[in-house]
Amino acid sequence: MQLFELRQVLERFAVESALPLNDPVEQLAPVRAAVEEMKTATDDLAKDDAHRHFHAAVVGLAGNRQLDIALEPILLKLQLPMAVNLRAETVDHHGPDDGFRRHLAIVEALETNDPVAAVAALRDHKHLQYLDLAAPPGDTAT
Repeated sequence: MQLFELRQVLERFAVESALPLNDPVEQLAPVRAAVEEMKTATDDLAKDDAHRHFHAAVVGLAGNRQLDIALEPILLKLQLPMAVNLRAETVDHHGPDDGFRRHLAIVEALETNDPVAAVAALRDHKHLQYLDLAAPPGDTAT
């Protein structure tokens, strides 16, 4: 749970630092490319790679190399839970395009160039929905 929270903190900081973008078409190109990669991936490993590329591209919007460096080990440690989440939503819930659609909603929020809308989309993208990460009793950190 803590790693997902750290990823969210970095993404939020990156978006709040970057938006409004000076040239949204050009600056959002890596994020759009990653979500397109999610859509066209033909196997689970390619989908997992695209998913990580997407979150790295969102943080990359800030143009802050230290944020990118901080995110790398977090994404590495989250590989398995992120993959489990994508598989569970595909198999048990909403079909193979659900992960793509959830991340496309983030792209659409980023395209508004409104940091409040983009942060809300990141917060609400259901990245923990299919993982059994319930907080321990008495834990108020979540």
